[in-house]
Amino acid sequence: MKMHHALSLPALVVVAALCWAAPPPAWAQTAPQTLTDPQTGLAVQTVSSATVKVSGTVSGGSESVALSGTVTIQSRAVWSELDTTVPAAITLDIDLSGISGTGKSTRAKYITNAREIALRRLSATDLFDVAFPFYVSGTGGSPSARTGLARFSFAYDVNTGALTSVSGSLTSP
Repeated sequence: MKMHHALSLPALVVVAALCWAAPPPAWAQTAPQTLTDPQTGLAVQTVSSATVKVSGTVSGGSESVALSGTVTIQSRAVWSELDTTVPAAITLDIDLSGISGTGKSTRAKYITNAREIALRRLSATDLFDVAFPFYVSGTGGSPSARTGLARFSFAYDVNTGALTSVSGSLTSP
């Protein structure tokens, strides 16, 4: 099945204006794209993406670690074959690799390359926790891997499945 997406000049002007305006410091979002089935003309998927600034402290283990960075999220609303009038579910692709931190006592640099993919039922709001490993840079993850918790709050347009807002924080599990 081929899918085509064209952007009109007015849509480009709106997107350019939105890009020019400064987004809130907690998140930035690209304009959602709705993909349609060319044979039926029905919407089959809406794709939204956002970049979220997160921070927090993970306590415990050998030392507390102050973590911060950006998380990239891609949200895809998928319609059901049984009811094509509204989206049925959301798939989330959450890339946590932009998070790093510093140990409070050793000053060691901690990093992660974690990524989470999840399927969620579409609702107007959703809270989602992601446990992720982080470790001392240069150790390859073992044996120094620790666990942090990323907490996200999502809001969606339930008619289109577009992600309308997201915020996040980091904490101990």
